[in-house]
Amino acid sequence: MLLLYKKPLNARKHIKGKMKTILHLERKFIAPTETFIANQINFTEKFKPVIFTTESINNLNVSAPIYECRINRLIQGKVLVSKQVKYFKGIYDKIMPALIHSHFLTDAACFHPFTKNLKIPKICSAYGYDVSSFPNRYRGLGKFYLKKVFREYDCILAMSNDMTNDLVKIGCPENKIIIHYHGINSTYFLWERKYIKKETLNILTIASLHTKKGHMTVLKALVRLRAANPALKFCYRIAGDGPVMAELVKFVADNNLSERVLFLGLVKYGTTTIDLLKAADVFVHPSITERNGDKEGIPGAIIEAMASGLPVIATYHAGIPEAIANGINGILINENDDVALSEAIFKLYHDVEVRALLGKNAQQTAINELDIRIKNANLEYIYNTLVNK
Repeated sequence: MLLLYKKPLNARKHIKGKMKTILHLERKFIAPTETFIANQINFTEKFKPVIFTTESINNLNVSAPIYECRINRLIQGKVLVSKQVKYFKGIYDKIMPALIHSHFLTDAACFHPFTKNLKIPKICSAYGYDVSSFPNRYRGLGKFYLKKVFREYDCILAMSNDMTNDLVKIGCPENKIIIHYHGINSTYFLWERKYIKKETLNILTIASLHTKKGHMTVLKALVRLRAANPALKFCYRIAGDGPVMAELVKFVADNNLSERVLFLGLVKYGTTTIDLLKAADVFVHPSITERNGDKEGIPGAIIEAMASGLPVIATYHAGIPEAIANGINGILINENDDVALSEAIFKLYHDVEVRALLGKNAQQTAINELDIRIKNANLEYIYNTLVNK
């Protein structure tokens, strides 16, 4: 067995004075789409974050010490082996954290051999698939796999009331659940947006290409829109990559949409994302629940689009209605309803005033209620409450 030990891969430079340490755990740290984890760490002010991982891929340049211990085995990332436990325990004894914050229930379960005997407070953030589809995997053994997390951890952070209900159904004690949405860096998406009538409506989706993201609903809606309004010009840009790419590309070709639908592939988070949001007139993200039960939490891409002042069309799905009020700061439709989606797009194409009203209200919601600074202040309050118990 080959073990790869690494010293801290980077360090937080702005820490001043002595701060209590928060130890963050994630199996693969950190995927390009996991800005929601990166922000929680980078915007921590009153604690010093440190990260343990079995595979460091730090795509988002998180500013904190990262300790990695991976093994050259098929079980890599599934469960810690004794040598990994020993390695992490050695670092743990040196940094003496005040609290452990795991990301994803599945990852907390993976790190259980390391955390089970540590007598400090522990919290775990649940994000989506780890609550909805994973418990049903392996003929229900997924739910059994998570039981140790519910027993061991003091607090489980749920993104919404909907996720709270799902957590209770899979065995999480309700008194351990706190509703906490992680937040987005809204200032990154603020600029003066002009709401004007254009000859071509620019429609945008930024999401990995999985069934639950609802790309097919959009494509079907565009087929309807074109059939009912042949003169209406639109351009639909899809930023993301994933397993349903071939299916989506085939549908576009079969329905003669190739000139109107652009597949951009995986777009690096940063200026390219900003440019796409600036160029868009409408953001669509019609999430659906997959057959295996997999569903979203509250997609960060939706909240970022709201922060940019875009009118958003989404669905009555998971925690999304807790961020968007239909007709006030966005439009909500039922899952898989391509008829309603085509009508909503048509409405926003012709009614610039509605587009502006929804976009401006959405931006205020993102700034005043869903910003990372507000949410991280809440998170640090949770940290303090557990540490001082």
